[in-house]
Amino acid sequence: MPVSLSDFRQLRDPILQEIESSQSAPSKDCPLSSDAIRAVSSWSMVEQAMLELFVFLLRGNRHRVAASFKAVNCFRTKCNMIAAAAKNGLFETRFTTLEKLLSVTLKAKRRRDRLEAWAWGYSDTFPNALLLIKPSDDSSAAHSSGDILVYQGHELKNMVCEHSRIARCLDLYRKLTVVEGDPVEASERLMEWLEI
Repeated sequence: MPVSLSDFRQLRDPILQEIESSQSAPSKDCPLSSDAIRAVSSWSMVEQAMLELFVFLLRGNRHRVAASFKAVNCFRTKCNMIAAAAKNGLFETRFTTLEKLLSVTLKAKRRRDRLEAWAWGYSDTFPNALLLIKPSDDSSAAHSSGDILVYQGHELKNMVCEHSRIARCLDLYRKLTVVEGDPVEASERLMEWLEI
């Protein structure tokens, strides 16, 4: 989990003016550039798994269902569409499992969006870290160290793994909805695997 610069710098005392920031991808000088880009782009696996689940639940014309899902820009609305499609057709236990899975997915999306939307910074003081700077309405305002998060390489790699795990869980959930038998046991297995 990334920490704020104020917590991270207790070991070191960087000068905020040293931080180079960019609204786009960081320069090649930042060793974590490719890891950060991979963490942002890995979210497409989750989006694809959600699309497949939505198409499966509606069991309609695949192209029309997919087009309507893709036309929605708000991620929370997409989650609500999946939940609405599932509500009447599933065992209550399986629906509860889906709600938990969507909740985990929403939390992961917020973390991913922060990585995508905040300004990326780099400092020679922290050569093995990517600094995320909270956007500000006032471009002339100085940032405090509490507005800057420090991401290290393992955190970015964990984000990619988390996206992959969520995509696999969504796919597994889709497969579990067709399986006859005890929905409680199947849901428990999925939740254990997702580590909820």
